[in-house]
Amino acid sequence: MTLPDSHPQWLLWAPLAAAVVHICEEFVWPGGFMSWYRRYRGTSASSITPRFLVIVNAILLAVCVNAALATDTSFGVAYWIAVSAILASNGLWHLWAAVRDRGYSPGMVTGLVFYVPLAIYGCIHFLRSGSVSIGSAVVALLVGGSYPFWSAMFHARAEVSPEARRLSLGHLQSSGGCELLSHCGETTPLAVSRSKLRHCIRCVSHNGVTGPMR
Repeated sequence: MTLPDSHPQWLLWAPLAAAVVHICEEFVWPGGFMSWYRRYRGTSASSITPRFLVIVNAILLAVCVNAALATDTSFGVAYWIAVSAILASNGLWHLWAAVRDRGYSPGMVTGLVFYVPLAIYGCIHFLRSGSVSIGSAVVALLVGGSYPFWSAMFHARAEVSPEARRLSLGHLQSSGGCELLSHCGETTPLAVSRSKLRHCIRCVSHNGVTGPMR
């Protein structure tokens, strides 16, 4: 269904503007997101590299541009709502991470000041204008709001890198990890489960064995 061109232009392009400001807070001023995230996530931040962050944020900006240009149909409006929900869920994640870390999360301010209110206002506007059904809006919100969960799953899968799995048994033993590996009941690190190998590497990196593995 084609919709009349009655939506304010500022609203259509607001996700893009908010994303630009948010990225600036994360990486320009005050910046420091990558180092903070690596510390916050620990071993699961191995997938966070400058190249990865550039690609992800470039895709985000392209998605925001597409959302602004696609609101002439009800599907396009639902797409806009889904994008704004992704942004809002990211802002709420920043808040949750800051509370959990008991400190400032780079990106938290713009996420709460721009992302969350924008998603709420935009969803209400499109529903009141009849540009999208309640069912489509709910689905879009659920899809976009699920972003933190599948993002966490992606990083969890990369928590133990292939390089770490290829560490030799001799290297781990020489680093003080032989006691931990002996509790795994395996003869090679490749046969050790993901959680056990992760714990071995973490303990070895801290220069010592902290205790028996269960």
